[in-house]
Amino acid sequence: EFEPVLPGSQIALNYSNAIATALKKLSAPENLLVGASSVHPDDDSMCGGGVNLLLFAAGKSAFVQLVFDSNGIVPEFRNRLVAVLQERVRRSFSGDILCEICTTDTHEKNVKKGVVNALGAGNSESTGKLEKLALKLFDEAVANLSEAESGMAVEKFTFKAIGKENMERMMLAISTSLTYVKILGASILVALVLGLIALSVL
Repeated sequence: EFEPVLPGSQIALNYSNAIATALKKLSAPENLLVGASSVHPDDDSMCGGGVNLLLFAAGKSAFVQLVFDSNGIVPEFRNRLVAVLQERVRRSFSGDILCEICTTDTHEKNVKKGVVNALGAGNSESTGKLEKLALKLFDEAVANLSEAESGMAVEKFTFKAIGKENMERMMLAISTSLTYVKILGASILVALVLGLIALSVL
């Protein structure tokens, strides 16, 4: 059975009291800590940007973002790397843990046969080195954690879209210019022919 919630009704009062009670139980905000680390490994599937790790921590919770400058990553390897990284993160943080692994999907190193140089497509020795590298980067980021402030800013700007009407004007101007060029070209050609005829007569 549905019942309307009207201002001043008992249901609305209970709802407001429940929200107030829940907000009172919220813990004080934790300081934001940020750590970072990067490396440029000697790997055939890695490009100039190397590997970069960012660690955001607040209290017992942490978010880790690992970015590889590579042409994609093998899904199975990504999942295994996330699991390995999460296990290491839980040694330092006992709260909410989130790890994300991304690539730049660069085409700096391409092959003609298709995407066969994706990260994790190599042998077990190669992928094992990358796993150890990710753990090392995380440990370095934990070591240089420092307080940070978060915020936001809004910047307003104006721009002018071409629009259908302006596009039609532009196309008309281009078409007119091309017509003039054709006429001018034909006139020059006629002048050259007449000049050659005059020279031959002389």
